[in-house]
Amino acid sequence: MKNKIFILILIFIFTPVFALAHYPKEPPKIKDLKQFDKELAIRLNLTDEQLKILRKNKAKNIKAMEDTIDKMESVRKKIRNIYIIGIPKYQADIRTAPMKMELVLLKQNADKIREENRKNFESILTPEQKKEFEQFKKELAVQRKPHAPR
Repeated sequence: MKNKIFILILIFIFTPVFALAHYPKEPPKIKDLKQFDKELAIRLNLTDEQLKILRKNKAKNIKAMEDTIDKMESVRKKIRNIYIIGIPKYQADIRTAPMKMELVLLKQNADKIREENRKNFESILTPEQKKEFEQFKKELAVQRKPHAPR
């Protein structure tokens, strides 16, 4: 009897520890965007005119992107709340299906805004700057690539 109580106490104590172990840790810190912009401007040797056009395009796209991200976060919060309330998973899946579709459409919209921003940026670059920008993107891809587990 004492062994059973001891085992139950151990299970009660360690279950939350194992449950928390499955949650991902904090995402890696991203460079400050202003610092990133400065680094890119220096690396590509952008002219003052190119910087003016870049800032104008960026200001236009920031508002659209912020609106999309706010909507995405709102939908994610609604989805999380449905799963938290304690109904069976299959019912939560049914209730959240339309919201998940909305989230997919919002992600596509965000990707469209990013792609438009990239095309506008590349349209102001000279051929030499485009080559350097392609090299810069490759270096970023290597930095972002997750490291192989050891």
